[in-house]
Amino acid sequence: MFSLVSRGMSSAVLAILGFLCLPAWGQQLLECRGSVPDLHPMGVFDFETNARKEPIAQGAYRFQVIPCVKNNDKDYPLQVRWLVPLVDGWVRAGEAHEFGPLWILGEQVHLLSSCIAYGNRGDTTHAKFLGGDDAKEKVRNEDANGCHRAIIKAQDRKSWIDDLFAKFRSYYPSNLKIPEKTMLQFDGSVQLKKLAEDR
Repeated sequence: MFSLVSRGMSSAVLAILGFLCLPAWGQQLLECRGSVPDLHPMGVFDFETNARKEPIAQGAYRFQVIPCVKNNDKDYPLQVRWLVPLVDGWVRAGEAHEFGPLWILGEQVHLLSSCIAYGNRGDTTHAKFLGGDDAKEKVRNEDANGCHRAIIKAQDRKSWIDDLFAKFRSYYPSNLKIPEKTMLQFDGSVQLKKLAEDR
């Protein structure tokens, strides 16, 4: 288990949580659950995205959004980077993978569409997801700058966080040239604990 302690960690810690954490894990997923299914038949790449909202009570956060990517290719894993919901990783062939969670401050949850990079050629498209006011602002910046620039120059998250705990499962290949044969699975948990007002 990783244990990280801070009064107000922002970009680095939330980036770790964003592409590692899962609220729970067990059996492999074959479908993405959620209310915003989005199909992406992109030539040699074929994948789906979705997201669902769940209530939570972690510090000032009231909701969490679980983004999900399903890889419809039966032979090869898919690399994805979905900038705003902080998705960065791999999805095994023929499986769905839940990333996240994306924690939401306040009561407003918006239906948004943001840039997602996929595969090994730098291709991008847009995918629907759910997010809070900060995610809405980041999507606005993406639209103004374009997907490729947004993917290259990822902006820092500036939200303060309190005591949080999440489990994660992620996949990364040991050899990028043959990911279908060298995919590794990482399981663990991340805990952020506030010790005092100043640390």
